[in-house]
Amino acid sequence: MISLIAQYVSDDFVEVGENFDRLEIGNVTNAEFLDYLEKFVAIPMDPNSDFTPNIRVTSPKGVFNIEAGVDKLYLSDTSDPNLSSIESTPGEALFIITGLEVTPADQTSGQPSSKSFQKTFLYPCLVLVIVAGSVAAIGHKLLTPTDPLFPPVTIPLINDGAKIVDLENEYAGTYYTGRKEGDRLITISNGGVVDFFEVSYSPDDQKYSLVKRASRNYVFGSEGGGFFAIADKVHVITLLSPDVIEYYDGRYNRVSGTAESLFK
Repeated sequence: MISLIAQYVSDDFVEVGENFDRLEIGNVTNAEFLDYLEKFVAIPMDPNSDFTPNIRVTSPKGVFNIEAGVDKLYLSDTSDPNLSSIESTPGEALFIITGLEVTPADQTSGQPSSKSFQKTFLYPCLVLVIVAGSVAAIGHKLLTPTDPLFPPVTIPLINDGAKIVDLENEYAGTYYTGRKEGDRLITISNGGVVDFFEVSYSPDDQKYSLVKRASRNYVFGSEGGGFFAIADKVHVITLLSPDVIEYYDGRYNRVSGTAESLFK
């Protein structure tokens, strides 16, 4: 059995938007999972949007994040940096996450047969993993000395699905720096997405207005007894307590409600 959480997707999986909150789908069968993926890839996407619709998948094989593109899916294994943003079809994503191939009865007209699936994806994917690993190792050596701004994160990642769910439930929420010029908000969601907001606050109106927003994927890590949310593999958010987090030199305090509700 696998468990799904969607972000920025409508309940019926026919449209996406920032107004759609986190959707906890829960446990589904493999056939139901494939159906969600086929609906997901068919949703019209705007490549210029500031948000990234995604599905967080917890399975016996680990925790995966699936982002939606224009007629494409991008799959990432949160525990393996070499398997990040792999372009895949619904059938290929099912195979990577469950180890099961799409049978002819499961296929839509646009999906490959079992043999063509092995030929077109499985073998090239194995080659891709080997090549990606080599490239990543070479790239690490080349980029580390010349990129001091974003040094590689060595914090061990958390792969235990149950622990990830516990941490999401504990730390998911909206955090802010204070009511002054250059205020910033961080929203950690249960779907593996963290949103960074730059906002301004009007004392007269007693309300926030949005200046900038950026959405990133994150994974949890643990080191020295502490917990961290690591965005895009380089941006480390220190989880000091369920009410206080730290990002670079700024401390953010939990605020009730969503970030969107603060702008109303």
